[in-house]
Amino acid sequence: MTRLRQSARDSQLEEREVVEMAVAEYLDRQEMELAVVKNGLRPDAGRGLISHEAMKAWLESWGEDDELVPPQPDHARSLP
Repeated sequence: MTRLRQSARDSQLEEREVVEMAVAEYLDRQEMELAVVKNGLRPDAGRGLISHEAMKAWLESWGEDDELVPPQPDHARSLP
């Protein structure tokens, strides 16, 4: 039995209804994520950007005895 069919059966819905709900939830989440990204890239957001190098160094230090603190923005905004 497919996951879709099982989900429809478990929730006592038609498969079409489960698909419609899943697509609506996906689109809601995508819209929210896009809004967060757009808001974060606004010039007036007041935050700089963290370089790839600083982020990579921080992530690679996870679990080590000398784990780094989360990096601070180290680049000025240059995005519109």
